[in-house]
Amino acid sequence: MEATNESLFQLMRFNILNSGRSDLDNSPFTSAYIYAWESGVFPAFNEAADWHKPFAEQFDITEEEVLELGKLLDEKWLAKTPLTFYELETHYGVSGSAYSSGSWNRTKLVVTCRYMYLNRMFDDSFWSALAKNGECPSEAPQHSTKRIASPANTARASCHVGR
Repeated sequence: MEATNESLFQLMRFNILNSGRSDLDNSPFTSAYIYAWESGVFPAFNEAADWHKPFAEQFDITEEEVLELGKLLDEKWLAKTPLTFYELETHYGVSGSAYSSGSWNRTKLVVTCRYMYLNRMFDDSFWSALAKNGECPSEAPQHSTKRIASPANTARASCHVGR
């Protein structure tokens, strides 16, 4: 049954990513939703779409992780105390790209924050603080934290099926 679920997940993933590749403007999916599928982030903040719900266990970043990070960032945003990406890493016990004391790592934080940004969560000043130059890592361009707050055309530019 697990192999069947994985196969169905990959088929659904292919269809969702392909809809963004062929015509993002007319896709029934938002760029945030497509990005979540592309990056393995459970799309917890896309409640109108439910194609992901049968496949919760197939996503690399769980619904619980997405909601937990969303809650932390929401608390910081409401308190008007934005944090930098390095502070976020410290909070989750992440030290660089190689070490983590918990379930989070740098890549998971980057892609989950990017998903939230594409969903237009929080305001631009909050994301600017998180991705402030010198306060965030500067990895390869496709995973750089600076991409968290870059224009929302990522799904079109980087839509691919391979994980």
